[in-house]
Amino acid sequence: MVESQTFQLARLYYGHLVAGGNRISATPGVIARTADITPAQVTECLHLAKLAPPSPQETNPDMPGSLALFRGETIDFILAKAQYTEAGIPQVLYLLMPVAPLRAMGGHVLALRSLALMEMPPFASVKTNLQPYEMRELASPSAEIQTDTLLDLLVYCHDSIKHVEGLLAALVTGWPLAIVNSPASLDLRLRFLQGLLCLLPLPARVGITFATHVADPASSQAQVKFTSQRIVPPQHLVYDWGKGEMITPPPEHSYSHYMVAQLRLDPSLVIEQTARLSRTAVWRAMHRENLGRALAWVSRRAALDQTVQQGLPADREAVASILREDPTLSDD
Repeated sequence: MVESQTFQLARLYYGHLVAGGNRISATPGVIARTADITPAQVTECLHLAKLAPPSPQETNPDMPGSLALFRGETIDFILAKAQYTEAGIPQVLYLLMPVAPLRAMGGHVLALRSLALMEMPPFASVKTNLQPYEMRELASPSAEIQTDTLLDLLVYCHDSIKHVEGLLAALVTGWPLAIVNSPASLDLRLRFLQGLLCLLPLPARVGITFATHVADPASSQAQVKFTSQRIVPPQHLVYDWGKGEMITPPPEHSYSHYMVAQLRLDPSLVIEQTARLSRTAVWRAMHRENLGRALAWVSRRAALDQTVQQGLPADREAVASILREDPTLSDD
């Protein structure tokens, strides 16, 4: 049983003051916030976490707005939600997100679905005393949920293991991913994202940023972004969800190749391996390596572990190096 946690997050709303369905303020600004937010943090949110809601033509009950996670500078992460109010006026909610809630979530982005679907409150006057936003019962996804989302990802990739491998390779090497021609469903987009995250060890899931809707992927700082349009932004790995086509050639990576080999056999092996490799991934991260290099080591370690445990010949220098340097080895 995974222990759940609850967190209090500072929040601010950016948009127009509204009364009787009409705008009061001519230009958008901060219309409500918790008392502890500073002007510098407001500037950081507006600069680094730019987000717009889907157009009125794309908005529907299944996708009322956009949800995104961005990296901050003085703030660890910024969780943003852009949506039209009941009066049809765009508004953005920013939540100042320390790293602890993301670690507690363990890539369980479906836990954000209720936040993404809730309505935006109108404000007729500026509020500076909002209560913090409470994120309740955050926990990493269970094995059953991970299995379901991994199988969902295969469906969204039109049962192409090759496409899954390419998407994962781009993710771990730091390429921006544009998932184009996506269905107008926030739930499906979050499921796609969660399927990708479940292919990573838990510590590696924390730093992946995303946006469930962007009009122009090239203008967003998120790593994984979805759009309803079929466009090809430059310097992105582009996957056409609707047609099941990889529009741009993906990179190759040893971790991606190793993990989809487990997926091809059984999703449960992916879950087992990502859990087992989490300690190694943390240790490599302490060496301040980027994600691609850290996971390349993780995949080599996993393959070497299997070789040794099966009593097969292994590279002696590599084994000796691990025995000398790696504190994550189990006793056996």
